[in-house]
Amino acid sequence: MRSFMIGIIAVFCAALLWSGWWWYGSTAEERAVAAWIGRTDGVSARVVSTTGFPNRFDTTVTEPEIRGDRLDWSTGFVQILRLSYRQGRYILAFDTTQRIDTVDQILTFESDQARASVARDDDGARSSFVIDAPVLTSSAGWSAAANALLFATRPSGDGTEFGLDLRTLEFDGVTSDVHLQGVLTEGASGQPTGELLLKVGHWPSFLALLRAVNAVTPDQFDLLSQPTEERVQMTVTLTDGAVNLGGVDIGTLPVLPLPLP
Repeated sequence: MRSFMIGIIAVFCAALLWSGWWWYGSTAEERAVAAWIGRTDGVSARVVSTTGFPNRFDTTVTEPEIRGDRLDWSTGFVQILRLSYRQGRYILAFDTTQRIDTVDQILTFESDQARASVARDDDGARSSFVIDAPVLTSSAGWSAAANALLFATRPSGDGTEFGLDLRTLEFDGVTSDVHLQGVLTEGASGQPTGELLLKVGHWPSFLALLRAVNAVTPDQFDLLSQPTEERVQMTVTLTDGAVNLGGVDIGTLPVLPLPLP
């Protein structure tokens, strides 16, 4: 009987210690996310809360917004999930509806599922982003859809290897695959620098989509319309955020705060 009671007390003490440790860790996780939001210009959220006892830290950021120089992004929630005993490995789950406000149109981005993973170690950060059945709808009256959008990064020497696949993109009644890959480094002002190889299965429809989202101007559209073949391969050069597409300067990337604390 005495051994039984000692066992019960030991289990109770262990549970109490674990509960205290989880509470301490979850509070620190929640405060870290809230502090990053508070100190980062252009980022806000209505509520930050953490659940997941006993083995997880599941932090939900409700109604996050990121306001950039030329576009704003918002969604209903983003969840930052990790096992409490595994540092540096995160799963991000996004609301299935996201909104992007630009200077001349509102873009609604919907998907069946949108999840990302981030792993950090001594070699750097690796990330992957999978969006199932994305649909982009504009207040200007057009829409585009795809089977999947896949995005990944990993350390590569002094830079970051970048890859993006847009599978079975459909726009203006035409389907196409889009692949973008290369190595990027950080430029003098913190914006990406490097060369990416772009492969497009149907260039006219993809260029029309770039024009629809105002990624290119009418004059740039005319210059980039010179390739007459449907399948195109060209270089995208980034110089501290300035973008050159196939030899045509098309502008600079919008500046947004990093989405991870």
